[in-house]
Amino acid sequence: MLGAYIRFAFVLGGLVALMALVVALLDRAVQRRRVNARMLAQGMRPGQLRAVQAWEAAASMVPQVALAWLLGIVGAMTWQYTGGLIRTPDWVAFGWLTLGTLVAVATAVAIAAFSTPRRVEPQLLRAE
Repeated sequence: MLGAYIRFAFVLGGLVALMALVVALLDRAVQRRRVNARMLAQGMRPGQLRAVQAWEAAASMVPQVALAWLLGIVGAMTWQYTGGLIRTPDWVAFGWLTLGTLVAVATAVAIAAFSTPRRVEPQLLRAE
């Protein structure tokens, strides 16, 4: 029963982290609306702008998420070996953690890419 509570806590923690990433990326997209509109008005292709946004999001997020994943694995193994009821690593849980991490990163990068505008919005080009 204790193992189920721990897994549930990991899932909730992962969902909260994913929601925080998505909110941060959407906030970033809203703040960059004027800059993106200027880039499109100067002739940048929308597909190119989406690719740049995806690479920028991935470059800023992947090292942080990789470190969090590594520390999560090390922490889980440390707890299992020192205070856990079962002294062998739970490779199935580690696999799900890895898959969840990859899906979270891919989802956040896709949201960053698809939150960029596809056409110039004239109201964003006005100077205030």
